[in-house]
Amino acid sequence: MFSVKQSTKNIGNEGEDIAAEYLIKKGYRILTRNYRTKIGEFDIITKKSGKITFIEVKTIRQLPNNIRQSTGESGNYAKLNQANDVAEYDYLPEDHLDTKKIMKLRKLAQMFAAKHYDLISDDIGYQIDLIAIELFNVKQFNLRHYENI
Repeated sequence: MFSVKQSTKNIGNEGEDIAAEYLIKKGYRILTRNYRTKIGEFDIITKKSGKITFIEVKTIRQLPNNIRQSTGESGNYAKLNQANDVAEYDYLPEDHLDTKKIMKLRKLAQMFAAKHYDLISDDIGYQIDLIAIELFNVKQFNLRHYENI
Protein backbone atom coordinates (compact mmCIF):
# COMPACT_ATOMS: atom_id res chain seq x y z
CA MET A 1 0.00 0.00 0.00
CA PHE A 2 1.25 3.51 -0.77
CA SER A 3 1.80 6.14 1.85
CA VAL A 4 -0.36 9.21 1.34
CA LYS A 5 2.83 11.25 1.74
CA GLN A 6 4.77 9.34 -0.92
CA SER A 7 6.69 11.97 -2.83
CA THR A 8 6.24 12.71 -6.51
CA LYS A 9 9.93 11.92 -7.03
CA ASN A 10 9.56 8.48 -5.41
CA ILE A 11 6.49 7.75 -7.53
CA GLY A 12 8.39 8.83 -10.63
CA ASN A 13 11.39 6.66 -9.73
CA GLU A 14 9.13 3.66 -9.15
CA GLY A 15 7.46 4.23 -12.51
CA GLU A 16 10.83 4.47 -14.26
CA ASP A 17 11.93 1.19 -12.63
CA ILE A 18 8.75 -0.53 -13.84
CA ALA A 19 9.22 0.94 -17.33
CA ALA A 20 12.86 -0.20 -17.49
CA GLU A 21 11.90 -3.74 -16.48
CA TYR A 22 9.12 -3.77 -19.11
CA LEU A 23 11.49 -2.51 -21.83
CA ILE A 24 14.12 -5.13 -21.02
CA LYS A 25 11.46 -7.87 -21.22
CA LYS A 26 10.48 -6.49 -24.64
CA GLY A 27 14.05 -6.76 -25.93
CA TYR A 28 15.25 -3.18 -25.49
CA ARG A 29 18.78 -2.54 -24.24
CA ILE A 30 18.92 0.29 -21.70
CA LEU A 31 21.73 2.68 -22.69
CA THR A 32 21.19 5.19 -19.90
CA ARG A 33 18.62 6.50 -17.45
CA ASN A 34 17.98 10.10 -16.42
CA TYR A 35 20.04 11.63 -19.22
CA ARG A 36 20.18 15.34 -18.30
CA THR A 37 21.08 18.43 -20.28
CA LYS A 38 20.63 22.16 -19.67
CA ILE A 39 17.22 22.13 -21.32
CA GLY A 40 15.75 18.90 -20.01
CA GLU A 41 15.98 15.19 -19.35
CA PHE A 42 15.14 11.84 -20.91
CA ASP A 43 13.99 9.27 -18.39
CA ILE A 44 15.37 6.30 -20.34
CA ILE A 45 17.34 5.92 -23.56
CA THR A 46 17.24 2.49 -25.20
CA LYS A 47 18.33 0.65 -28.31
CA LYS A 48 16.47 -2.15 -30.06
CA SER A 49 17.07 -3.51 -33.56
CA GLY A 50 19.59 -0.74 -34.19
CA LYS A 51 17.15 2.08 -33.36
CA ILE A 52 17.64 4.50 -30.48
CA THR A 53 14.42 5.14 -28.57
CA PHE A 54 14.04 7.99 -26.12
CA ILE A 55 11.51 7.07 -23.43
CA GLU A 56 9.44 9.57 -21.47
CA VAL A 57 7.80 7.95 -18.44
CA LYS A 58 4.72 9.48 -16.83
CA THR A 59 3.51 7.90 -13.60
CA ILE A 60 0.63 8.62 -11.27
CA ARG A 61 -0.58 6.93 -8.11
CA GLN A 62 -4.22 5.93 -8.05
CA LEU A 63 -6.08 5.25 -4.84
CA PRO A 64 -6.99 1.57 -4.35
CA ASN A 65 -10.71 2.24 -4.82
CA ASN A 66 -9.93 3.62 -8.30
CA ILE A 67 -8.51 0.32 -9.62
CA ARG A 68 -9.88 -0.34 -13.06
CA GLN A 69 -9.87 -3.38 -15.28
CA SER A 70 -6.44 -3.60 -16.85
CA THR A 71 -6.19 -3.35 -20.62
CA GLY A 72 -2.81 -5.01 -20.74
CA GLU A 73 -0.91 -8.22 -21.20
CA SER A 74 -1.04 -10.47 -18.13
CA GLY A 75 -3.16 -7.85 -16.39
CA ASN A 76 -0.30 -5.37 -16.09
CA TYR A 77 0.87 -4.15 -19.48
CA ALA A 78 -0.76 -2.58 -22.50
CA LYS A 79 0.85 -1.47 -25.73
CA LEU A 80 -1.21 1.18 -27.44
CA ASN A 81 -0.46 3.30 -30.46
CA GLN A 82 -3.51 5.55 -30.56
CA ALA A 83 -5.04 7.64 -27.80
CA ASN A 84 -8.54 6.31 -28.54
CA ASP A 85 -7.40 2.82 -27.48
CA VAL A 86 -7.34 4.01 -23.85
CA ALA A 87 -10.42 3.41 -21.76
CA GLU A 88 -12.14 6.51 -20.44
CA TYR A 89 -10.62 7.30 -17.03
CA ASP A 90 -10.95 10.39 -14.91
CA TYR A 91 -7.25 11.12 -14.81
CA LEU A 92 -4.36 9.57 -16.74
CA PRO A 93 -0.58 9.96 -16.67
CA GLU A 94 -0.76 10.81 -20.37
CA ASP A 95 -2.50 14.05 -19.38
CA HIS A 96 0.91 15.33 -18.21
CA LEU A 97 2.47 15.22 -21.69
CA ASP A 98 1.51 18.36 -23.56
CA THR A 99 2.65 19.83 -26.89
CA LYS A 100 5.28 22.01 -25.21
CA LYS A 101 6.85 18.97 -23.51
CA ILE A 102 6.81 16.96 -26.76
CA MET A 103 8.60 19.81 -28.57
CA LYS A 104 11.21 19.90 -25.79
CA LEU A 105 11.70 16.13 -26.08
CA ARG A 106 12.20 16.44 -29.84
CA LYS A 107 14.82 19.15 -29.33
CA LEU A 108 16.58 16.99 -26.73
CA ALA A 109 16.57 14.03 -29.13
CA GLN A 110 18.10 16.17 -31.88
CA MET A 111 20.81 17.38 -29.48
CA PHE A 112 21.57 13.82 -28.39
CA ALA A 113 21.70 12.64 -32.03
CA ALA A 114 24.14 15.44 -32.92
CA LYS A 115 26.38 14.64 -29.96
CA HIS A 116 26.17 10.84 -30.31
CA TYR A 117 25.90 10.49 -34.09
CA ASP A 118 27.79 7.19 -33.88
CA LEU A 119 24.76 5.62 -32.11
CA ILE A 120 22.17 6.83 -34.63
CA SER A 121 21.84 5.03 -37.96
CA ASP A 122 20.88 7.29 -40.87
CA ASP A 123 18.74 4.48 -42.27
CA ILE A 124 16.91 3.71 -39.02
CA GLY A 125 17.00 7.00 -37.12
CA TYR A 126 15.44 7.35 -33.69
CA GLN A 127 12.04 7.77 -32.07
CA ILE A 128 10.44 9.09 -28.91
CA ASP A 129 8.04 6.87 -26.94
CA LEU A 130 5.80 7.48 -23.95
CA ILE A 131 5.24 4.94 -21.21
CA ALA A 132 2.27 5.82 -19.00
CA ILE A 133 1.94 4.03 -15.67
CA GLU A 134 -0.82 4.04 -13.09
CA LEU A 135 0.34 2.66 -9.74
CA PHE A 136 -2.29 1.11 -7.49
CA ASN A 137 -0.12 -0.71 -4.94
CA VAL A 138 3.24 -2.44 -4.81
CA LYS A 139 2.38 -5.22 -7.27
CA GLN A 140 -0.56 -3.72 -9.14
CA PHE A 141 -0.23 -1.22 -11.96
CA ASN A 142 -1.32 -0.49 -15.52
CA LEU A 143 1.30 0.32 -18.14
CA ARG A 144 0.63 1.71 -21.62
CA HIS A 145 3.39 2.08 -24.23
CA TYR A 146 2.86 4.67 -26.96
CA GLU A 147 5.39 4.37 -29.76
CA ASN A 148 6.81 7.18 -31.87
CA ILE A 149 4.82 10.03 -30.36
